[in-house]
Amino acid sequence: MKKLPALKKLAGYNLLIQDFNFLYPNKQNNLVENFPLHKSKILKLGRIQSNNLKNKFLKSIIDEYLNLTPENDEASSLAAFLILSFLFSPITTKRKRGKTAWRPSKIEMKDGFITHIKSHTELQDTVTRRKEKYAQLGTTLQPLIIIVGPNCYNISQYFVLVDDTFYVLNSILSSVDCCFKRIHALNLQYPVESLPIWSFIQKGFYKIKTPWDTKYVCVNSLLIDLGI
Repeated sequence: MKKLPALKKLAGYNLLIQDFNFLYPNKQNNLVENFPLHKSKILKLGRIQSNNLKNKFLKSIIDEYLNLTPENDEASSLAAFLILSFLFSPITTKRKRGKTAWRPSKIEMKDGFITHIKSHTELQDTVTRRKEKYAQLGTTLQPLIIIVGPNCYNISQYFVLVDDTFYVLNSILSSVDCCFKRIHALNLQYPVESLPIWSFIQKGFYKIKTPWDTKYVCVNSLLIDLGI
């Protein structure tokens, strides 16, 4: 990003889209086409998961997402993406020299995928804290989706953070699409705590295989449950 300043500008968004389309021809519209086909199934699995949970705190969070206005397409899409985090088992990160292994909670999995803050004033502090946390784990901050609003019913801004550049999007679907394509166009890594989520999105919605893929039992199970 520092070597190519044009990527930090608004047009940089389009440059990276072109790179992704070159790398994966005929895949550029896969998320937009495939996600709506499975959204209701994801919400249904979220409801089943909520009913089976003994952890009241996690149950209350899933129920909050499920209660997002069902007739509102944007709200239901946001709910489905947020609920994805609770349909996978956390993956323990590999131990690095001088660092301890880390097994993120489901809340940490969600925040590593989509971070929700209530106001724009929290933005820089939130990013700084995440960078510090990753430094302690011996890794770096990878592309991150950040949504801003007082609650999930009222999201006013969508960002995708790449390095120190914030790309502004207009929906959760376009934000996920933007984040995924940037990761692949720039040959980056998926955020460490949300590896299963991004792996599922890659295989289930984009239909992409790469030489670097890791097989996760929880991802394959969800693909089967959704009939993908």
